[in-house]
Amino acid sequence: MLSHITARLNSLNQFLAAIEIREKDYLLRSRKALELLTKYDAEFKLLVKQGNLKTQSNEIHYFKIQRPQLLSNIIYYSKIYHLETNKPIGSLKKIRKYYRKQLKKIDAFFLENRDFINYIRSGETIADVKMFTRNNIDYISVKESTMAALDQEQTTNFDHKLAKFYACERLEGFLFERITAVNKMLRKLKGLSVNNSSERSMLGNKLEELMTSDEVLRKLKISERKLQYMRDNGEIPYGYIGKGIYYLEKDIFAVYAASRKNRLSDDE
Repeated sequence: MLSHITARLNSLNQFLAAIEIREKDYLLRSRKALELLTKYDAEFKLLVKQGNLKTQSNEIHYFKIQRPQLLSNIIYYSKIYHLETNKPIGSLKKIRKYYRKQLKKIDAFFLENRDFINYIRSGETIADVKMFTRNNIDYISVKESTMAALDQEQTTNFDHKLAKFYACERLEGFLFERITAVNKMLRKLKGLSVNNSSERSMLGNKLEELMTSDEVLRKLKISERKLQYMRDNGEIPYGYIGKGIYYLEKDIFAVYAASRKNRLSDDE
């Protein structure tokens, strides 16, 4: 069973790598990855349910090495999806503040679980039986109320925490990457304010208060085709920074307010 799962994990990683390359949109990438991971999760759970972990060493290997690989991907892509879905609509500085807040949560997780993380990083095995075998969950040690709702045939004291640790390491890299991109955009905007008079005229004085097309779609609840129509007909001012299209936050909120006023008038 363990060799079969290793082969399936290798296959999964190849599929996930292909999704990462093909799908540039974070929300679409996360949805497709989670759809794939759900299928693999069901497959692995069925193998465990059928009683294929016949020895304690196999059980420890599965819940310490193999299961966290799958579960960490589920946690990671789920978190990315919710991060991007709940990202604030507004200025680049507001978005940067949001990402930094998420980083602080990861730092808090690392600090709270530093003893466990040190155990994993050290390669120790002395506590593996307690941590990575089933039917002996210690709710005082685990500190996660959600564990009570899990099937104890499919989890141990620490396989979920280990998966969360791996996911947080990846999330940390993702958030640093997004913060770097925002900082780069802010620097570029400051350059435009000095070097490009036409862009400066479009952007006005508050260069950081920009919105992307995705944010506009979410705020106005319209389709991409409708947004294109509004741009083409001059209903929404916009400008290019590199290859990206950006909008002033105040213009979008003015359109939003006008559309809301029209809807209220129609209801009267």
